[in-house]
Amino acid sequence: MFLTAVAGPASNACADAWTRDQGSWFGSLSVERWFSSERFDALGERVPYQETLPGFDDTDEYRNFALRAYGEYGFSPEWMGAMSTAFEIIEAEGNGREDRTTGFSDLRLHVKR
Repeated sequence: MFLTAVAGPASNACADAWTRDQGSWFGSLSVERWFSSERFDALGERVPYQETLPGFDDTDEYRNFALRAYGEYGFSPEWMGAMSTAFEIIEAEGNGREDRTTGFSDLRLHVKR
């Protein structure tokens, strides 16, 4: 059995998606907090975050806290700009050691049409 479909010429589609109206803006602040005592190894198996060395307790943990900022602005009916950044605190604990890194992530600037 054969089915045949015939279609006419396609027209242009214009959804005006993902751009803001000229002069309008959108902004958001969000907080992200997570921690884990496990990770996935090369085979995809759950394993402890890090191997506990002899003489240390098993309190290994990886933690992350981030304050994220995002904004959009409509420059014209067809052009929009967006930016995003975050301030992050990353901590790793285990084997009698605590590491902490803080700072801003990269500032990302986007132009959309």
